[in-house]
Amino acid sequence: MKFSAQQADMAGALAKVVPLAKTKTTVAMLSNVRLEATRDGITVRTTNLEIDMEAKCAATVERPGITCVNAAQLAGIVSALPKASFGVELDMGVVHIAAGRSSFKLVSASHFEFPEPPARLAANHAIDPADVKWLLDGVAHSVSDAETRPNLCGVFSVSDGKTLRFVSSDGHRLAMRETDWVGPEFEGIVPARAWESIAAMKTVRLAMDAHRLVAESNEGDAMSSRLIDGRFPDYKAVIPRSHKGSLVVNREALLAAIKRVGLMALDVAKTMRFRLDDGEWLIEAVTPQSGEARERIDVEADGEVVELGMNAGYLSQALAAVDGDKVALRTGDNQSPIVVAPVDADTTQHIIMPIRV
Repeated sequence: MKFSAQQADMAGALAKVVPLAKTKTTVAMLSNVRLEATRDGITVRTTNLEIDMEAKCAATVERPGITCVNAAQLAGIVSALPKASFGVELDMGVVHIAAGRSSFKLVSASHFEFPEPPARLAANHAIDPADVKWLLDGVAHSVSDAETRPNLCGVFSVSDGKTLRFVSSDGHRLAMRETDWVGPEFEGIVPARAWESIAAMKTVRLAMDAHRLVAESNEGDAMSSRLIDGRFPDYKAVIPRSHKGSLVVNREALLAAIKRVGLMALDVAKTMRFRLDDGEWLIEAVTPQSGEARERIDVEADGEVVELGMNAGYLSQALAAVDGDKVALRTGDNQSPIVVAPVDADTTQHIIMPIRV
């Protein structure tokens, strides 16, 4: 194998696939990137056995070939090279990289030990990557990392043919966001990293069956992800159908107040108390051993708004994921879920369970 390529082209291709390679694994090959040089250019590919990602890189190929090298090492070398052409050659199990006065040697591994790629599906349903990113930005913070509940360790993705909806929950809160999309009907729990890879593409075509989500781009990028086994909870049952009171507040003002008052929310749950007081919303945090903090902000209140206890971190993340200058909080009693949503739309909803105060 021997080829030359532009540093920017190879760095861009590696940036798409290297984050998937595992740095700590008992399967050494999963730390590698597979390089394949053909007359059409270079294909770089990584996998973690759940998600498989490949990207293309333009190159002048003198001698085709295939090999595997450590993904992090190759990415580090390429990113440090001058923004110019560099050469790569495989000789006697060693990959030689040369750029100007710099040269590197990487020990290669047999590509026969690299996992075979999954069978391709016909990906022909277009979606805007910007829409995928917007959907994911609204729900990623609520994806669970608890290995004991794998059905919550992904994004529940459902399409009715007209709308694409993302839902996530870690058992303490829930996030939902949807957008118009004309495509096939499907549902499944997709790893968040798979959607991240898709959002980074320039153009995307999707396909999904009962076991996998596949995405391809016009630029030659391709991603295949297994769906997470298990059944996602009935999220619709969690979303309150009515509310007793509602609040409309400036989103940035509330975020800033939570950040300041939260400096004294030192318990494990980061508990803060919220209540109406003389037409203002009073935000309090009290830690008996350390001290307390209070701040008032302007609010438009309607109906019966009860005193609430909430996790400051959960509320801040929900507010950060809502579009617009103002945000609505809809409440029931002090044990009912709180809904955080845009003022004039229900395309994004965040459900937070209150804390007893």
